[in-house]
Amino acid sequence: MSAKARGGASRAWSRLWGLVRPSRPDDHPNASGRLGEYAAHQRQFGAAAAEREFPDVAEHLARGCALCSADLQATLALLASDV
Repeated sequence: MSAKARGGASRAWSRLWGLVRPSRPDDHPNASGRLGEYAAHQRQFGAAAAEREFPDVAEHLARGCALCSADLQATLALLASDV
């Protein structure tokens, strides 16, 4: 892998971490990184598979957490980008 490609990959991982790092209140039900794992699983295997694999995250999203819904959409968009 070229130095340029490594730099691009490094920036991509930094951006992803910026989206999923622990920044939620301590009492938030989704543990840090769990929403990112859910998003990655959803991207690779589909929404139904992600819901089965991470039922707690799916239930939390279904209850309408605006913070997690926005973070999920941003993470999915990042995962879909050509970075």
